[in-house]
Amino acid sequence: MREIIKNRKGFEMAFSTIVVIILALLLLATIIFIFSKSASSFREKVSGYFSSSNVDGIIEKCSNLAISGGSFEYCCVNNTVKFSSKDKQELTCLQASNFSWGMKIGELNCENIC
Repeated sequence: MREIIKNRKGFEMAFSTIVVIILALLLLATIIFIFSKSASSFREKVSGYFSSSNVDGIIEKCSNLAISGGSFEYCCVNNTVKFSSKDKQELTCLQASNFSWGMKIGELNCENIC
């Protein structure tokens, strides 16, 4: 009779170990799924900073400055705009808004700011 009880405790320990392993695998799969979904969104946002062209990033930055009213940085601070790995130009957001690619940038009044 005592052998049956000992074997039963061993079975309970093995069964609980299996349940813990299954739960850990489910948790790991869930974490991998969440990170894979958010990583693609993160990759899209960051890819503009590592490509040879940063025009989209400059447009977004200048648009945010126009919306928030950051007039000094919008009017006076030069940004390095990279059109390709070799073609670069130093422009303020005001100057960039005058180009065809910068038409999406809002405008601020830059009189007597710089």
